[in-house]
Amino acid sequence: MFVDFEGAMTASTVWINGVALGEYKGGYTPVLVELTPHLHADGRRTCFCVQVDPPNGRIFLLFGYEIDYMTFGGILPRGFPSHRPSTYIDNVFARVPAMF
Repeated sequence: MFVDFEGAMTASTVWINGVALGEYKGGYTPVLVELTPHLHADGRRTCFCVQVDPPNGRIFLLFGYEIDYMTFGGILPRGFPSHRPSTYIDNVFARVPAMF
């Protein structure tokens, strides 16, 4: 079981049952965090939390006056649970060799 965020501006930490699972810094790329080892199979309640630190510490306020566009802080545009098979490919990287 994973949680997918399409973006979280600009720094975020995912917590489950009081354990920090990971941090992300950026904003324009997806975030994927695995929850499986921390879920309770016996029906006990699971506490899930996302801490988002937007620019200047202000949620959903514009920033970017020193650059040529404005942007927002927060989870953009949504987060949702997702399943993966027990074997899957993640984070593929390709490099083109130099010609000269």
